[in-house]
Amino acid sequence: MTRRSGVDPDGASVLEVTAESARWAVSYLEERGARVHLGTSLVSAEDDHIVLSDGTEYDDHLLIWAAGNQSNPDVARHTDLPIDPPVSSRSAPTCTAGR
Repeated sequence: MTRRSGVDPDGASVLEVTAESARWAVSYLEERGARVHLGTSLVSAEDDHIVLSDGTEYDDHLLIWAAGNQSNPDVARHTDLPIDPPVSSRSAPTCTAGR
């Protein structure tokens, strides 16, 4: 069974929205069985074992890594991938880089 967890080192869960909306998002996820870990980060993910910086450990075979909504500025400077200002990369519905 896959454990649904959200991990956010900044402790805000959804930085692009208001604090009230972020609290609602966390509550919404938790009501549906997700465990939300704010103010912590991923230490390791090896051999189906997840370790977080707050000491939480659990086994899982699925890890989805999402790191913010902006591209690394080096993507704009050193690749020909499509970039929208300020540094957001465009993607197709298939999650591939798109124009």
